Amino acid sequence: MTLSDLHKILAEIPFKDISIGYSEFEFAEKETFDDFQVGYRINEEGINLSSEEKGGWQNSWYTIGIDDLGDPIFIDLNDGIIYTSQEEEEGWEPIAIASNFDKFKQIVFKLNEMSQGRETPKKFEKSPIPAKAKNEFYSLLNEEHEDIDIEYWSGIIED
Repeated sequence: MTLSDLHKILAEIPFKDISIGYSEFEFAEKETFDDFQVGYRINEEGINLSSEEKGGWQNSWYTIGIDDLGDPIFIDLNDGIIYTSQEEEEGWEPIAIASNFDKFKQIVFKLNEMSQGRETPKKFEKSPIPAKAKNEFYSLLNEEHEDIDIEYWSGIIED
């Protein structure tokens, strides 16, 4: 996948954020893509922070979203896998959350659907996600590659 390809597929997500209960996600658009790289791939002056060293932000990683904790959601252009990570003392330790962009798109579309009427903690408490919708979401996740972190997603939809 090329950077140009990435810009095209990002346009396939028509919403640019999701709020569900206590969780929020913001997604990059072509116009904001460079802003999403700041603090991960580049610093505020635009200086490249990527490194091929273990724990470094790899040259093939591009931030496509940010969660409510400020953790990046990023794609590795070498393998197409979608990851998240927290910066630890040892550096970045990627955690796979979708095996490819198409699967990531399915997950966030379903999450966006479940977020309707549950955008705030108060609304989420008044209208919890029905068991059927949760089961459908988990079925979607279970179709995924076995190495993805289902707990990342389950922490969002569970009350």
